[in-house]
Amino acid sequence: MSLHKKFPILIVEDEEDTVFILRRAASKGFPESDWVHVSSFKEAIDVIEQKGTGYFKLVFLDNNLNQDINGIEAVDLLKKWLLNVPIPVILISASIRPDDIKKAYGIGITSFIGKPAGYLEWIHYLSVIREYWYNIVKLQE
Repeated sequence: MSLHKKFPILIVEDEEDTVFILRRAASKGFPESDWVHVSSFKEAIDVIEQKGTGYFKLVFLDNNLNQDINGIEAVDLLKKWLLNVPIPVILISASIRPDDIKKAYGIGITSFIGKPAGYLEWIHYLSVIREYWYNIVKLQE
């Protein structure tokens, strides 16, 4: 049994391979994380409603969802839907385009990161994210 408190994170990602690698890497880089995976923005809203708006500590959102809306559009809708519930949203993207970065921060994204290229890079990213979001930042309970 872990002495550390679980840290629920919602991952909105439509590529199963990415989720598989992320979960494996998280077991090494961020063992306290408890990932809930959904493949679409609609599923994200459904699971947030089911778990409650204060349940997740972070949301990882893929910018390149192969659906009707992209991650930036989803963040804008998510922020409006959540009203003033402060859930940090990290937008992840395989392509780092300056226009996307500017738009993302313009609508209130918490962080924009390039999607790690492989397993070892995911471990590194998640250990850094763990250090910052789990050990340093004080989030609302």
